[in-house]
Amino acid sequence: MNSDIAPSTGTAEGQAGKRIVVIDQTAPGGVTATGALKETYFGNIPAERLLMVHDTGMLERHTLRAGLNPRFWNTRVYRGIGQPLGLIRAFKPDILIYRPLPSAPLLHHLACTLAIEDRLPLLLWFMDDWPERLRATNPGEADAIEHDLRRLAERAIGCFAISASMASAFHDRYGGPPYQIAHNGIRPEDWSFPRPLRSENQGILIRYSGGLAPDMSLDSVISLARTVSDLVIEGKSVRLEIRTQKHWLHRYGQLFAKLRGISISPAGGSQAEYRRWIAGADIGVVAYNFDEETIRYTRYSFANKVPELMAAGSAVLAIGPSEIETIRYLQEHGVAAIADRPDVLPSVLLSLLNDPAKRRALAVTAQDHAKLLILDSVRQKMDAFLSGPSRTDEGAPDAINLIRNAPPAFGWRALDWLHIRVRHLKWTFDRFWRQVVSRSRIQYPANHGLKGSRHGK
Repeated sequence: MNSDIAPSTGTAEGQAGKRIVVIDQTAPGGVTATGALKETYFGNIPAERLLMVHDTGMLERHTLRAGLNPRFWNTRVYRGIGQPLGLIRAFKPDILIYRPLPSAPLLHHLACTLAIEDRLPLLLWFMDDWPERLRATNPGEADAIEHDLRRLAERAIGCFAISASMASAFHDRYGGPPYQIAHNGIRPEDWSFPRPLRSENQGILIRYSGGLAPDMSLDSVISLARTVSDLVIEGKSVRLEIRTQKHWLHRYGQLFAKLRGISISPAGGSQAEYRRWIAGADIGVVAYNFDEETIRYTRYSFANKVPELMAAGSAVLAIGPSEIETIRYLQEHGVAAIADRPDVLPSVLLSLLNDPAKRRALAVTAQDHAKLLILDSVRQKMDAFLSGPSRTDEGAPDAINLIRNAPPAFGWRALDWLHIRVRHLKWTFDRFWRQVVSRSRIQYPANHGLKGSRHGK
C-alpha cells in the first residue's frame, strides 16, 4: 500500500536511534497501569523515532501518535487500518513492538500484516493470560488466536513476559525465542522526597489505587472496604481511600458510598503526584479476587504497582490467592502482609493496625527489596533491541512530520479529525479542573461517597 507522504519530509541529517512502532490497544501514559508502564519503557525515545498505535475506544477508530505526548497536532485518528498501514510503511520502522489482546481485532490484523507479510522485526510483549480466559468462554476463537500467536512468535526476534512464570509457560505454549522478563521497576531518585510525618492520633490511613474490574479485583476491594467499615463502627481509628479510573468509579462507586470510613475518587494527576499520594499512607494495598476466573487471567501477572508500593515506605497489604504470581512473589520475599484467603483478611488487617512495629518492619523490608527492581536494570533486555542506529532513515519521514503531513480527512472522515480534537480539549479541561479541585480542596457531595482528591493510578 502506498502513502501520499513525501518520503523526504522531516528526515533530519544525523538523526540517531531506531524507528519504532508500538501497537497496543491501551494508550500510553494516563491513569492505567499498562499505559504508565509503556511510558516508563518508552519515555526516553524521541517523538521523532516513535510511532504509537492504539484504540480510541469508539467504533473502529484507531489513533496514530508521534511519541508519548498526546498533543493533537502529533495525532491522527482513522477508521479501519488502511491509512494507518500506509503511514506505518511510509515511516519505514526498524522494529515493531506488539502487545496482543483479543478485544482489538483490527489492531491484531494490522500487527500480523506488518510482522508476517512485511516481515518487520517483531517484539512480542504479554502481560496477562487472556488467551486462557478466552478459551474458557470461546474455544473456537481461542484456537484461531493461538494459531496467530504461534506464527508471530516464530517470526519474533524477541518475546517478553511480565513475570518468570509467564515467560516459561508462554514459551512452552507458543514457541519462539526464549522469553525475557519485562515488568515495572523504580528510579530511586523518584522516591527521594521526604515522607509526610503521621502520628497515631491521625488514625491509620490505608490507600488503594487501581482498577475495580470484576474479573480481577472488585470483590476483594469490596471485602477490604467492608472490613474497614466494620472496624470504624467498632471504634477503630482507620480509614480507606480508593482511587480508580472514572469508568470503574461510575460503574461501582455506589457500592462504597454508604460504608463508613471509606472514600473513593477518580484517578488522575501525574506519576509524581501519585508517588507522593501512595507514600502518604500507613498501608498500601494490592488486591486480587479469589475466584477461578481471576486466577486464570492473572496467575502469571506481576502487578505494575508492586515495585512502587514497596518503594513508597508504607507497609504493603496483599490480598489474593497464592496461585497468582504477584501474591506468591510478595509472600516468598516477606515484603507484605498476606491475606491469601478471604476469611483471614480481617485478622491480617487487624494485626497490621494493632502493631506499628510490624508496619514499620514490613515497610523497611519492602523498601530494601525495591532496590533490586531498579528500572534501568529491569529495562536493559528490551533496550538491547531498541538501541542502535536506524537502518531505514534514508528518504523516510520522522514520526512527527509523518503525522502532521498525513492526508487530510474529507467528508465523514472529518469527524475523526474533530473527534481527536474534542478528546484533547476534554483531556486538557479535566487536567485543569483536577488542579482547581486539588487547590481549593473541594469535596464531592456526600451522597456520592467521594472526596475531591486527584491522585491515583
